[in-house]
Amino acid sequence: MRVQFGLYLGLILCAFLSSGCSPSFKLLRVGEQNFSSECCDASASKLIYFSKPDSDLLMKASIPFELEIQVETVNSKKVKSLVLKSNGQVLALFSQPPFQMNLETAGKINDGKIKITATAEYNDGSRVSKDLEIINGDGSNNPWLESGDGVTDASCATNSAYDACIIWKNPVAALGHVFSPALKMGDNLSNVQIYGVKIEGTDDSGRLSNSSINVFASGGVLAQAGVNGWKVDYQNDASRGFVGQEMAYYWLNYTVTNLEKRAGVFYAKDRSVQVDAKSFSIANNAYFDPGHNSPQIIVGVNRLHGNQELALSADIYIHEMGHANLYFASPDTSLSVDPSKQYRDSCLNYDGCIGAIHEGQADFHAALIFSRSPVIGETFFNSMDGLTGRNLFKNENLTAQTAFAMEGGKVHQLGAVYASVLWEIYMSSNMIKLEFERIFAQHLTNLDQSSDFFTGKQALLAQDISNV
Repeated sequence: MRVQFGLYLGLILCAFLSSGCSPSFKLLRVGEQNFSSECCDASASKLIYFSKPDSDLLMKASIPFELEIQVETVNSKKVKSLVLKSNGQVLALFSQPPFQMNLETAGKINDGKIKITATAEYNDGSRVSKDLEIINGDGSNNPWLESGDGVTDASCATNSAYDACIIWKNPVAALGHVFSPALKMGDNLSNVQIYGVKIEGTDDSGRLSNSSINVFASGGVLAQAGVNGWKVDYQNDASRGFVGQEMAYYWLNYTVTNLEKRAGVFYAKDRSVQVDAKSFSIANNAYFDPGHNSPQIIVGVNRLHGNQELALSADIYIHEMGHANLYFASPDTSLSVDPSKQYRDSCLNYDGCIGAIHEGQADFHAALIFSRSPVIGETFFNSMDGLTGRNLFKNENLTAQTAFAMEGGKVHQLGAVYASVLWEIYMSSNMIKLEFERIFAQHLTNLDQSSDFFTGKQALLAQDISNV
């Protein structure tokens, strides 16, 4: 992995127009560097980002704990020395390149992990330092590759190491191709129901419940641990909905705890969100409702291909938890809209509206958990591309003009543009991903019912600069 020191993101959304930028986006100050030229070059359709000039120290670690450090010359300054420390003790002192060592053979690993502080001193006396934690030989600054802490194991059903056997993300994503015919309730899923997990963090009720979420099924039977713990064969589970409830609990609990660990905050934590994982009251949909008494996520049934439990699609309700997270970060975003920018489920122009931002950031929440598959709705649509326009791998060239024209400003389609901007920033080779996760989480608190793509940009930039 690679960590770059002192990197903060300055971004210009370029009005999301393929034709160029508004003159108001000509000047951007990030750290010590000014950019006064036109914000868009000929190839930029949505954004340009810059790094600070002192982004000069790179660390990368790879299995088995091979550590390499690169110190780049900045403003003609030369590196005088490089010191590596762990727990206050000096591991190595380098006076010249190459700055490399194997931490494992040096006997410096404790329980499969180590924390390193690298400090480079230049010939003018200035220094730059950075911390890095390496776990299992790779950098923990790579949590976006985790996509759950379970194990894909064909022997899951008989392996006592796991409490439950669920599905990674959704059946189509886990299988790697579509079902023929499309998946229906009660089908044999033994080839994908092999993601072994621990059911952790529950309260004392014996149910799939804790202070953040309470999972049940109005169209099934309340899931409780049995003789085999939480292990249930989906083929025998059509009427009860146990597997869907287990998946909803595991993936939502993982989302809350993991994103809080990574970003430092998850606003929907400890908010007692009620999760109905099997509701026959709605078809082909799931939604988050702030509610008058308690917030809730309702997961319906997909009737596009007969009856199919949407609870088997973790991407769907992690998206809904993204709505919940924004609501608790800024309740104003979910209770009303600015009538000059949004009417019902449509933005009035391609500048966007809070509804589109809501949908886009919710898609980005799901992408943070499933970054190797940033697609919404593969099983829902029985397509590897998922719902129309919701595959972040394929939205690089999507602009707000194009998205607005597709469906007249519908918030889901226009929201895909906001999600794609967030995704492109996040996946930039120069981006420290944990830094951007924090910036993203913090910017949610600065959104309100009048927010559009421009004010969304300002909210991100304000958090970016405040972290410099």
